[in-house]
Amino acid sequence: MRTFFPLPARLGVLSLLSLVAADGMAQETGALTHIFVTATARPEERGRIAATTQVIDRAAIERSGAKSVTDLLAENAVGFFSEWTAAQTSINIRGATSDGQGRDYKGQVLVLLNGRRAGTANISKLSANEVERIEIVRGPASVIYGSQNMGGVINIIMKSGFNAPPTQAGVSIGSWGGVQSNAQTSGGNDRFDWYVGVSGGQRDDYESGKGGSTLANTSWERRGAAGSLGFQVDDFNRIELKLRTDGIYNAGFRGSGANTISKDDRTNASADLTYEGRTSDDRMGWMTQIYSVADEDEFKWASPVVRSGTQAVPGTSSDYNDRKLDILGARFQPRFKLATGNDLLLGCDWERSQLRSNRVRVALSGGPVGQVAPYDNNQTEHVSALYFEDAQKFWGDRLTVRGGARRTEGKTSFDSP
Repeated sequence: MRTFFPLPARLGVLSLLSLVAADGMAQETGALTHIFVTATARPEERGRIAATTQVIDRAAIERSGAKSVTDLLAENAVGFFSEWTAAQTSINIRGATSDGQGRDYKGQVLVLLNGRRAGTANISKLSANEVERIEIVRGPASVIYGSQNMGGVINIIMKSGFNAPPTQAGVSIGSWGGVQSNAQTSGGNDRFDWYVGVSGGQRDDYESGKGGSTLANTSWERRGAAGSLGFQVDDFNRIELKLRTDGIYNAGFRGSGANTISKDDRTNASADLTYEGRTSDDRMGWMTQIYSVADEDEFKWASPVVRSGTQAVPGTSSDYNDRKLDILGARFQPRFKLATGNDLLLGCDWERSQLRSNRVRVALSGGPVGQVAPYDNNQTEHVSALYFEDAQKFWGDRLTVRGGARRTEGKTSFDSP
């Protein structure tokens, strides 16, 4: 039996009068003049965006020894991160947080991959090896992203044959049996370009300080791969396909009871087909994207002993939870320059997401009964949105006024197990 819960239509007006005082812009140098896409969904100089923005470019990524996107963002002081295991992270930006289990539909920080929904806010499952750059907007962005970005937007942009470095490989070795490796190659000509990359890593259980004991069940493994194929139709039109998969496996989950047997497998895979173009006079441009995401968290959380305060009580002999989120979506964003200094963006988004959760718990005698967190309903959602954002520059580009509106509609059905 299906029950439908209509989501109320939302009319959001964000950035109604976002003013950028650009006096002296000609004297700005360095990072402030870099082209930025995430805040307004069209290329703009960062110095003209009325939001706190940050870019982690390829040079910074290549200097980093980060094992995941979490480490990379922490190194660059993007926000506050709570990491319970190598596979589980939450993000806090300006007091707004993501869900502790990474469920992006329950968070206030929006995580994107190549400009579209990543399907997870648990960025620890994402490797930094295949990332070209990361763009961050702190605080609410524009109407383009709806109401899920109260803390900010993190847009992870993957490598492609258009911008990736030539063939290279590397291996690094760290403490507690830590090993990370990666290899990539790219090539092409004036019309076609391609990229392939693979990465992996692992770490054994770590020790708690000098002379400390080994903390059992803190090891993890990581595997990932990515590829892209681009076709430059002409000087003004480009089609690009990107495929990727990332995952962290056999990650120990100790919990509050110092569990030595619970493990996590967390994966995220996606495919994006994007067409970008513009007219020769640059008065009109467009972006069309179709994408698919498969995000899965597989918990093997048996806890024979559960600690409640100072007492140990019977727990579970088996606790298996498999949560799958499948997303299919499309975006269309045409842009128009209606007059001197004017830039109008229109947008149409559609997305269907299907969540399935399968959990089986076997309690020991005297152990817990019933459901415990984390738990999810089997559900299917259809969401669509229409929006616009207009920007007008005045006084020799010294002042920019932005205004926009968004209407989002959706329908949720709770499905039978």
